[in-house]
Amino acid sequence: MNVAVDGYCQTAIRIDSSRLELFYQAEFAKPLNVIHEDQLFSNGTRTKTPEGYEWVLEGHGKALARNGLLHILNDPTRKNKKERNHVVLWNTRILPDDFLMEFTFMPVSPDSGLAILFFSAIGKDGTDIFDRRREKRGGVFRAYHSGELDCYHISYWAIPRQIVNLRKNHGFRLVAATESNPWQGKSPPYRVRLLKISGRIELETNGEIVLTWEDDGTPLGAGCFGLRTMDYTKEMRYSDIKIWRVKG
Repeated sequence: MNVAVDGYCQTAIRIDSSRLELFYQAEFAKPLNVIHEDQLFSNGTRTKTPEGYEWVLEGHGKALARNGLLHILNDPTRKNKKERNHVVLWNTRILPDDFLMEFTFMPVSPDSGLAILFFSAIGKDGTDIFDRRREKRGGVFRAYHSGELDCYHISYWAIPRQIVNLRKNHGFRLVAATESNPWQGKSPPYRVRLLKISGRIELETNGEIVLTWEDDGTPLGAGCFGLRTMDYTKEMRYSDIKIWRVKG
């Protein structure tokens, strides 16, 4: 029997509902409270923090709320092959060490694309990812996996490659992977749930657990989450982003 707790309905990921406390729920019925990374810089130096903003967009593209959905779009007009048009949309909240996250996503081009979730992101020196000492990232992938940040990242949508990878950064280390295609024969919207309890990570897609891993090194703790859209994905739409703190 499914048990609903603050909008959470138990499926493949098993966790006692009494341990869940709603931490954050995104709202897309109003204009998105977002600032572009460029606006945090002056003359090549990071001079501002995103205080007062819920989201920070990095890279060449757009992020907006429309009709109750979050839209993340790559910029199709740019032809700079060196920089490409990848984008990362960060949420400025610091998530707890132990959390359950869920969201729904809808690729505009369901036959091709790559989308990634960064989580537990923090500066390598232990400070915030938006600290004024941070260099500009600009959507360039290396800045996220081998730059100034520590984080996990998981490629939950990779078409047509049919693979889900989990990496631990700094260093782009592949720590878990599955070659199954959880989207085979299914139509969007798709549902994703991610559970992190200390070093244990589980990914559920459309009601099935597709990846599990235990970090037996030094697990990463509290940090930010970000949604990355690679340029050939073109556009991703999200809804129902919710995060629960896992207590005790």
